[in-house]
Amino acid sequence: MSKPLILELKEKIEGTTLYEDETGTNGNITFYEQIQKGNLIEITYCRKRVDGTFVIKTTGKLPFFDGMEVDLDINYYSNADNQQSISKAINISATGITGIGENSWSNVNPFTSSSVINILKVKKYKE
Repeated sequence: MSKPLILELKEKIEGTTLYEDETGTNGNITFYEQIQKGNLIEITYCRKRVDGTFVIKTTGKLPFFDGMEVDLDINYYSNADNQQSISKAINISATGITGIGENSWSNVNPFTSSSVINILKVKKYKE
């Protein structure tokens, strides 16, 4: 028996959470359930500042395919004279996310341990 239309519409609009952690992780992620080709995937990620606040970004909804690579990036100012940029390449499979590499750039300071990208939430949507 198929799902009622209202549930299918809800999944299309609100999506299904595959992973969520309020502080995020920069490690590998195993999804709560699998994602399939034909679904859309959206990743919310952040860089945590020294004062505990976050710079947050999202990928928007992307068409999913197994083995896809996505580059997550954040550009921000740590103060008026210090622009920084960090990026993280990830590989997404039907069951989770693995990191490929991470890079940090600053026009003043070198890479610091707080300059990492953490993934906060991953959602899938019906196309």
